[in-house]
Amino acid sequence: MWAPVMIVPETHTRTPNVPRTTVVLSPADIPAEIPLYPGAVEQEPFGPKTSYAVGNVDVQTVAEFYAEQMQTLGWDLLANFPGESRYLLFEKTGVMVQIDVFPNEGVTFIWLIAYNL
Repeated sequence: MWAPVMIVPETHTRTPNVPRTTVVLSPADIPAEIPLYPGAVEQEPFGPKTSYAVGNVDVQTVAEFYAEQMQTLGWDLLANFPGESRYLLFEKTGVMVQIDVFPNEGVTFIWLIAYNL
């Protein structure tokens, strides 16, 4: 039986233009000004990602925190993709920061990844 499909428009501001020479920064080199969600607890490193757990907090709430705080700090929002997991991409002065927010077994996680452009 046919069922209607709901199309949800993307809410990104512009398509990121990531140069091929992008260099992933180590977790220690992520800009210190990147805010940490209140109550976030750092997890074991996962490759170039810095990982935090924030407990049973809604993914949308955490993503909105980062969208607001990063732009307040002068970061340009390049992408903000909605869904069960959220993907945000910011750029400022030659650095790009990717923030992934996703649920896993009742816990919301945040991954931070930074790139030199």
